[in-house]
Amino acid sequence: MTHVERCRRSLATNPYCLECNSSAETALHALRDCPAVRTLWLCILPAPLVHSLFSLNLQDWLSCSLSSAFLHPRWKISWQFLFVSLIWQIWKRRNDVVFHNPCLSDSALINRSLAWAKHYFDSVVRQLASPSVSRPVWNPRASLGSGWTYLNVDGAVSVPSHESRIGGLIRSSAGDWIVGFAKAIGRSDVLQAELWAIFEGISLAWEYGFDRLLIHSDSKQAVELVNSTTAVSSGLSLVRAIYRLRQLHWNTEVIWVSRDENHHADALAKLVSLFDFPCRYMILRLWS
Repeated sequence: MTHVERCRRSLATNPYCLECNSSAETALHALRDCPAVRTLWLCILPAPLVHSLFSLNLQDWLSCSLSSAFLHPRWKISWQFLFVSLIWQIWKRRNDVVFHNPCLSDSALINRSLAWAKHYFDSVVRQLASPSVSRPVWNPRASLGSGWTYLNVDGAVSVPSHESRIGGLIRSSAGDWIVGFAKAIGRSDVLQAELWAIFEGISLAWEYGFDRLLIHSDSKQAVELVNSTTAVSSGLSLVRAIYRLRQLHWNTEVIWVSRDENHHADALAKLVSLFDFPCRYMILRLWS
């Protein structure tokens, strides 16, 4: 907890930052605005991001940085990866200070952050940028022609932990990548994961304003459930939620495809395991 939070819970009486002792230690102060931390950001921030990122509140700062695919001109790493790595190392060092352990120097912290960011960035980008996955294989038999948008979704469940991830990608009628998502959803069974993937994919498509959507899933059971005439009263809340989304002012079709035809959505779902936190809309921006 930050000192402000500890004071709020009556666990401490001094809300001030141990590093600078001049301001209350909020989360934003600890991670960005403390003079001892600000110098780190100025060393690593690309020039175009300096003013905008220092002027944002905590929520906007996190949202902007986590969705930014700005490629750092010096290290050639997407900013979202550098950002996550740096705030994690800053927070770890702050805790070292609080608990009186030896802490990293500025240069060591930056080097460690860069090493982690490069590891994650290379792991994700090299897989997704390879010819086998950078452009999904178009399936003519599932195409309804121009004007339709195509959504592939999949769920992945680890055995025996039942930790689940979902992923999906949306393409134009020509097969061009538009947007994608990947997200950890906690513990669930296979059917729940497949239904979550359909729900998240349809929700994303609706947010983007598409009016005709063809959804591909490799789960026959999930496809049958959402296409059932009793979906409106299904005992599964996800099926009912998907039904309500499909009743909005647009056309949707849900069809089954084989695993081979759906392997890109499967790859996106499994990539979530590379991160220590649930993520959404992070991977997709590498194509934009």
